[in-house]
Parts: sequence; structure tokens; C-alpha cells
Amino acid sequence: MYKTILLPVDSSPFSQSAAQYALEFSRRLGAGVRLLAVKDSRVINAGYWQDFGALTLPTLRMDGELDRFFEQRARDLITHYGSVIPGAEGEVADGLPERVILDHARRADLVILGAAGEAAEDDNPGRLHLGRTVERVLRRAERPVLLAPREVVPLDRITVIYAAAPGDARALSVAADLARLLEIDIDMVATGNDVEAAANEGHGYLTAQGLMADFENVNEITNLEALEVPPHTLLCCAWNESQVETLLNFGQPVLVVR
Repeated sequence: MYKTILLPVDSSPFSQSAAQYALEFSRRLGAGVRLLAVKDSRVINAGYWQDFGALTLPTLRMDGELDRFFEQRARDLITHYGSVIPGAEGEVADGLPERVILDHARRADLVILGAAGEAAEDDNPGRLHLGRTVERVLRRAERPVLLAPREVVPLDRITVIYAAAPGDARALSVAADLARLLEIDIDMVATGNDVEAAANEGHGYLTAQGLMADFENVNEITNLEALEVPPHTLLCCAWNESQVETLLNFGQPVLVVR
């Protein structure tokens, strides 16, 4: 099922962490890894004013020096991460990062991204927020996306967040498949407007799959910390921006399914 892992790379510590997860998942799933370094066209394409006599209009042209600089930087990234993940294929592509990543993701089975975007807010210093590119990828990705935190943690279980809402069934299915393939435990956190119904529905699915599941019921996802989730846990949920950011701030990798 998981034959190809797409790993978009940059120079951030989150990308370094993502590479370690890609290496681990490739070994455990028997999947190949494709590295992708994107030359952001918004940076390389610079605006210039050109004189057309009566009119002076802004035009766009490729700045050769910038292009060469970012080309070399992208190739250096591919070389570096290729040494981290032996046998990985690498590609440098031009364009808007989210569009390039989404295009390449269609030819992969799993995408692993650094969560990026760590910012401090006045009312909550140090809180981790989704990077802009990451958020745009998550909104449209057709494949599961694993978000890597800054620090790498070994994984020995999957906890799936389930509220019987649209998208949750696919997240539950993906989590069950990975638990089976990785040979790790799975449990479920039931949440939403009807916690009991969500727990029963999720339990029924996991039972039918022959998987053992432990359940904890919570009313709000912000109560997840009170559940004492083990530190070596891959959290899995359907796409919901606030939910994903809440989970990321527990320092665990988060698998997002749309």
C-alpha cells in the first residue's frame, strides 16, 4: 500500500526531523523515498520597471543570479538529505511550493513534512503554528500527510481522534492500516457532540479489523493532554486546522488525513 514516500525538504530543523521519520517509515514499510526541493518562484521572480516610451510598466523577469543561487541551494539540500536516506531519489522543481508539493504528492502514497511555522503569540508564547505552505498543502492533499515536530520521537502506537464527523472514517481506516503494517498498537480518542456514539462506531470498526483498541472519551480535543498520551505516539486525525495545531503542540508527530 505504501510504496512511495514524498519528502519535501528545506533547511529548517523541522525538515531534519521529517527526514528521520521518512527514513524510519521507509524501512518499516519497505517504501522508497522521493526528495523534493522547491525553488520558490515568488522569491526568484523579481519585479522590474520597464520603459515603453509613454508608459512605464512593471514586468517580471528571472533574475539569473538569484536563480543560480537557489538552484545550488536546492541541489545542496538534495545531496544532504540523500546522504541521510540512502537510495532516495531527488528532484529540484520550480514554482509555488504548495502547488509543486501537491502535484508531486499525487504520485506518492504518503507525504512527510516538517510542521514548521513556530511563532510566539503575546497570549501564548512559543506555541507551534502550522507554516503557511504546510497549511495550504493540508487543505488540498489527496494523500495522508505526516507532520514532523522539531524533535524526533520513536513510535510504538497510534492514537486516532474520532468524532464520527466527515473525514474521520478515512482517518480511522488509515490509522488501522498503519498500525497493522508497522506492527504497533492502536487506540482511539472519541470526541465530538456525541462521544458515546463516536466511541461505539469507532470501536465497531476496529473490532471488525481485528485490532485491539483502548478508548478514552473526551468532550473537547483540547482535553487531550489530560489523557496522558504516551510520549511515543503517532497522533492521527482528519483535517481540521485548529485540531491539528492543538495536537502538534504535544510534541508528537501528527498524521493528517483529508
